Amino acid sequence: MVNIQFAYLISIMIFAGFPLILEIIFGYHLIKQFLRKLFVPIIIALILTPILENVAFFLDVWHFNPERNLKIVIFGDVLETYIFAVLVLSAVYFAVCSWTFYEDRGKPIIRTSLYDLFHGTYAIWRKNKTSKCK
Repeated sequence: MVNIQFAYLISIMIFAGFPLILEIIFGYHLIKQFLRKLFVPIIIALILTPILENVAFFLDVWHFNPERNLKIVIFGDVLETYIFAVLVLSAVYFAVCSWTFYEDRGKPIIRTSLYDLFHGTYAIWRKNKTSKCK
């Protein structure tokens, strides 16, 4: 039985962390060229998170159950909110960068990305020596 205190964190890791891990595993050599640019959106998200979260609390949009989180509060928000913001932002950022990678090369986006996914073209286990993807 899982401690109920970790319920919110576990749900974040399942629904936000797992897709990010899959993106990293299957698209590592494609998204590694975008890693350095990821820090600016993360910093912006970490600055905006407490502001927007407090507005949502003030408007009574949602509440947290104190029994279901870690009770670690940063600027009035629980730690899990920041973890969620970083994980979701990273997953969406890598998806958008991958999408534009295919679009900039004039390739059919869905077909080419599915082909690369199932063939492991940019997967982490491939030995891709080049810094720029083909």
